[in-house]
Amino acid sequence: MRSIARPSGSLPADLSEKQREELDQARAYFGLSAQDRATARKAQFKAYKLASVKVGLEKLFGGKCAYCESVYDSTAPVDVEHYRPKGRVQEAPDHDGYWWLAADWDNLLPSCIDCNRRRRQPTPKPGIDLAEMHSDLRATTAITSTGKKDAFPLADEGRRARGEGDDIGRESPLLLNPCIDRPEDVLDFTFHPHVGASIVYAKGDATPADAMNPVGADVDGEEVRRHADESEIDLVAAMSIHTYGLNRVGLVQARTRVVRQLQFLAGLVVDLDEMVAQVEASAASDDVKQLVLTKSSAMQDRILREVRAMTEPTQPYSATAKAWVDEFLSLGGMS
Repeated sequence: MRSIARPSGSLPADLSEKQREELDQARAYFGLSAQDRATARKAQFKAYKLASVKVGLEKLFGGKCAYCESVYDSTAPVDVEHYRPKGRVQEAPDHDGYWWLAADWDNLLPSCIDCNRRRRQPTPKPGIDLAEMHSDLRATTAITSTGKKDAFPLADEGRRARGEGDDIGRESPLLLNPCIDRPEDVLDFTFHPHVGASIVYAKGDATPADAMNPVGADVDGEEVRRHADESEIDLVAAMSIHTYGLNRVGLVQARTRVVRQLQFLAGLVVDLDEMVAQVEASAASDDVKQLVLTKSSAMQDRILREVRAMTEPTQPYSATAKAWVDEFLSLGGMS
């Protein structure tokens, strides 16, 4: 996940009109008593499904999931996701949902199915060796229920907005919103030099192994909170990783392919440097040496452009790519 600015003026024109119509109907419905609601027609939310909304979100996020950066077009249609859930709230069973934000442009994000829908996902166990995970997934992963669905945990439940007139600015959400927050400030990745696997974890004083969230069939938000407090890691990052399922095995494997490609490209740069050094030390003529140097420099430039392109916001798993490049450069790698 990485920060993406939502430009002013990006609001789809037809969404505003449909939003006003839905709001009028929703206000009438939610203004009824519980007894009267039982016989009234429920409020309908369809504006967020407009084609213009999907096109706008696709343009904004480059056809990627806002949470995990997977390109969804090649496998499944996008889920238009409500950051603040429209119909119900998992953590507050008596809440009507943030119905007044059902068609609010700033509340809509594109999501892949696995980040948005609650599913049981194999997830790496904390503290495992990444090489072992690569060779034996059955022994090194646990099934964990992840996916946002209706989840929207807060730091203080007493500050939750419950109606249109309440100030959502008083809330302190425990889930990252890439259009508001800077996920790169609180999320980091750990890489294996040979396997390439990339695990996302919450930044803090704990080691990556200790910072990894607990996994298992019974792990819930409260356990993630306790773990974050005990490990002194960022709670919003930890809750986001758990809720969105950012370490589900399929996603780790996809990020691994990106890391392996980066490792391969970086290896080519190193090999070219070594080749130039060998030619320089050889008895070859100056013309040959100059030719090798020129060709090698041109090839390295092309490789470096490809590496930089993989860190661009429009590219899949660009946050992983950028983290890997930053770490590589800090260790004295290519520049």
